[in-house]
Amino acid sequence: MKGVARKWKRQEVRSSLLLVCLLGVGCGLPSNVPTAQDLHTEEGRPRAVVLLRVLLEVDGQREEVFSNFETMFVLRRGDFSTGGRLGDSGQRFLSDESLRDGWTYLLLEPGTHYFGVSDVIIGTYDAIEDERRLKPLWRLELPPGRRVVYGGTLFLAGAGRPLIGGHRSLTELTPERFKVWNESTLAREIHAVYLRDLGPLTTMLVQPQSESQPLVFDTPPGR
Repeated sequence: MKGVARKWKRQEVRSSLLLVCLLGVGCGLPSNVPTAQDLHTEEGRPRAVVLLRVLLEVDGQREEVFSNFETMFVLRRGDFSTGGRLGDSGQRFLSDESLRDGWTYLLLEPGTHYFGVSDVIIGTYDAIEDERRLKPLWRLELPPGRRVVYGGTLFLAGAGRPLIGGHRSLTELTPERFKVWNESTLAREIHAVYLRDLGPLTTMLVQPQSESQPLVFDTPPGR
């Protein structure tokens, strides 16, 4: 698995940040390195940088998740304040390079967080309309006192159609093939480059959330 991840990391990329911005991904999902100020909300409540990597395989072929020509991928999140309903996760990117490699991060307060994914096919609004029916796929229990957390690598798979240049456009997700990988070695490399000034890195992998499991919430500290 580690070898596969590193092979994927070296794959030649084809999209620039300008293209991502034109598609509405880079513009809506800011690319910047968090500072110590980001570790608190405007009201002063503590929060952590939660680092995730998302990898997408379409018909057995690796495709970029956040900068595809026809598809943009976004994480959805729900917590205590939303009653678990998934919506905007506020995901951000550290740099152009890390974006192309599937890395993203969230600024989250302690508590229970539920995650799902939404694929937006350019030219349609199906994913936006389906947000009400999005189901949580993963759960993260984030305790107080953490500053930088690696939540795991989310491997996503689906079917698609061919594009010019040998790439494939996603048309359908296959949730039964989703996996959570532990690439903590790669996460430490990302931490060393971008996040080391914020504090040590803790690995706390998200856990699968099935439809039969109830949504459980603890009142977040300071609420």
